[in-house]
Amino acid sequence: MNFSKERSYFFDNLKFLLILLVIFGRIIEYYIFVNHNYKSIYLFIYSFYMPLFIFISGYFSKNICLDKLKHTSKKLIYI
Repeated sequence: MNFSKERSYFFDNLKFLLILLVIFGRIIEYYIFVNHNYKSIYLFIYSFYMPLFIFISGYFSKNICLDKLKHTSKKLIYI
């Protein structure tokens, strides 16, 4: 196959790291009530991994116009 775009290894590695963090978060989920440190790590991981997945998916979506993105983000912030 001949793709017109080059793959971004940065985003591939970032998605891999996020997947590992999700797995790690799921593993320590059972221990968050036993150890306060595990709960802090768990909350830290789950505070950013899903928004970052959404950002990466939106970054690679088709037909993105910067003006449309600015308008939509302003509407979301005001709500």
